[in-house]
Amino acid sequence: MASPPAGSMSLPPLPQATLGYRVLVPPNDNQSNDLSHLKDPGDANGANGANQPGNGNKNNQDGRTPSTGWNLDSSESQGRGGGGGSGGGQGGPVVVIERERCRRNATFIRLAQLERQARRHLLGPELHPEEEDNDNFEDEDEHGREEQEAMEEEDANPATNPGIIHYVVNNGVPVPETPVLSKAANRFFHTVCWVADDTVAKDKPYRLSSNVDELMHVVISGRVTLTFGVQEAQTVASIAPRVPGSYDTMKYLALNCHENDVLESTLVFQGLLNAMEFAANVQICMNDTQETKKSTIFIRLQSESQGKLDKQWLNRYYSLGLKASMLAGAGSVYFLVLIAVARLRTTLSGLSGSAVCELAKALRYPDVSPIGTKIKNSIIPAVSWCRDKYPIAGDLVFSDSYTIPGGRRGAQLDVVNISETDQFFDSLGYNAPVKPRDSTSWVSFTEPISADRVWSLSVLRALRDGAKEMGLEPQELLSQLGQIQLQGRLLQLPTLPSLPIRNWDKMINFNNTVVIDTQFDPNDKKNTILSYDSRKLEARIKATSDHRRWATSAKKPKTCKECEKMISKQLETGSKKKSSVYTLLDAQLYEGKVVKINDKLGNMVAILFADMPAELSDKALDAIRSMFPSLIQTVNCSSEAEGFYSLHFSYYNRYAKKGTGTPSNAEPSTIRRLGKNNVATKVNIPRESKESEEWYEYKEMLQDALKPLFEWISEKAC
Repeated sequence: MASPPAGSMSLPPLPQATLGYRVLVPPNDNQSNDLSHLKDPGDANGANGANQPGNGNKNNQDGRTPSTGWNLDSSESQGRGGGGGSGGGQGGPVVVIERERCRRNATFIRLAQLERQARRHLLGPELHPEEEDNDNFEDEDEHGREEQEAMEEEDANPATNPGIIHYVVNNGVPVPETPVLSKAANRFFHTVCWVADDTVAKDKPYRLSSNVDELMHVVISGRVTLTFGVQEAQTVASIAPRVPGSYDTMKYLALNCHENDVLESTLVFQGLLNAMEFAANVQICMNDTQETKKSTIFIRLQSESQGKLDKQWLNRYYSLGLKASMLAGAGSVYFLVLIAVARLRTTLSGLSGSAVCELAKALRYPDVSPIGTKIKNSIIPAVSWCRDKYPIAGDLVFSDSYTIPGGRRGAQLDVVNISETDQFFDSLGYNAPVKPRDSTSWVSFTEPISADRVWSLSVLRALRDGAKEMGLEPQELLSQLGQIQLQGRLLQLPTLPSLPIRNWDKMINFNNTVVIDTQFDPNDKKNTILSYDSRKLEARIKATSDHRRWATSAKKPKTCKECEKMISKQLETGSKKKSSVYTLLDAQLYEGKVVKINDKLGNMVAILFADMPAELSDKALDAIRSMFPSLIQTVNCSSEAEGFYSLHFSYYNRYAKKGTGTPSNAEPSTIRRLGKNNVATKVNIPRESKESEEWYEYKEMLQDALKPLFEWISEKAC
């Protein structure tokens, strides 16, 4: 497709259609009506998954294997056929696969899909929830499906359908794949990683107001399950203080805000669980009634609710339920806890189905890419920590009526058993292949947990009975387990970790701060005027080259005292005596300390944090690489011909470029410049640079990727 002319507005590129595949291995005589020959190595359920609700695969009547393939909006490789029947035939001897000719043109995308994509890019998913009618989970183009089946019958003979020959590697055994995530999926993933890192961080208490400990205490107290009816939100105090500005009033309001955060996470978690159950029931209904279109079911539900429900809402709930189920099957039920703590329900609803599939594959079988590394170093340790600290049974989060196609019940699910949860959630129809799990990467999640440590519905009933006898709420009793004498059935309660105690009066310790006072004068002419002509590219290149060369040969002090003396000496006249003289400020000399360099007025010129926790510094580059995989590259800075991409996110204060010489109390809209017609207020107040505004998505992605690091720096610098 041709690029739009310069200066024209264009939407972000839409996903292109992918070509389907056809397995060209004819079955034996006894396989004509059986899909067992499509099983993966060691997969007892591979064939059965091909006919799951929503998968859209049908047995051909000519005795050949059914055609397999992805929906048009997917860019995934063909893999295991756990949900869509698209990976069978990879086991056993080498299977030759021929790329099937696209029936409608290689770049065909349905008009309805184009319209949804355009609305999403322009207005966002919340204003247009119909975007959730996602092609990746349920293809409802009946005309296209019938046309494809008819043309497959015509071209059943491989001789009439020449194409590129494909082959299978590793004998069909799964191999890790490098995930390709959209910007939205990347931000979703890194937000969850941030919660995961915060969950297992050593420097407790949490940076998050609503955290895993808080939410799991709510789950164990029974406020998530609907077995006991709708649970009322607890209040901090019955009577609010009435003295404006008093610490009692502010404490009361702050604690209510905190409780609202926890309640919001609880509602997000409940919303995900309810959507998962709704999606499973829709698929059971489709199975039982032989209904091929879920929209028919939604229209009937809309009618029976007397207008209280809308089919577009129902479609969003169904889509969200499948997305949450796929992620629960990939990262365990505890992965949903991380999503709930991050309050990402709306974000998850806005992700495309293909993005969720890509993320699920990466979670199950992480590779050595930056995203795979983050999964191994952040996600898996966090969900394993949650499982070990808060082992729960399925009946504590799933209702007794939660049943999936095949008859298995969520209330009977062993949540701490990853193999069992895999089989459970893989039974749903996703119209996408399900990636097998890499047992090596997930070994920490398979440590045995004794049954007496697991919190279940029967344990919760004993807790509620005991709390009632004591005149307490279940959550109140939980908070006092280590302080009161238990009797009867309460003696058998599993151990519950106490909530981390927050020290609201905690002060930052500056005892490790080293201050280097200098005579640097910010108003000195040498510090305010460039030594080269910034309008000439050659001059800028030469200045950059010179300073890089001088910095390479910087003086290297051997002790802290020598370093401080050299820096002070270098700036004793108010500016650098020689532009070519550099001094190396080595972080290893000041390990575990903060170094501040001040000017003659006592204001900070530079600051060095040599005490950053390893969990922040070690993961910083991995976070950037996973967020910007195509922008991070290794270059040789000494080579003049070597170029690289760079983005500057600058922020100007009021007097950085404009407003110089005007009174500090002048209203910004009154400031003018001689010879200039631009009088917009924003040029005279603190503002972002033009580059920062144009690349705001990248800036936000960078802020998401390094959020823990930036928060740590802000806390240290304030």
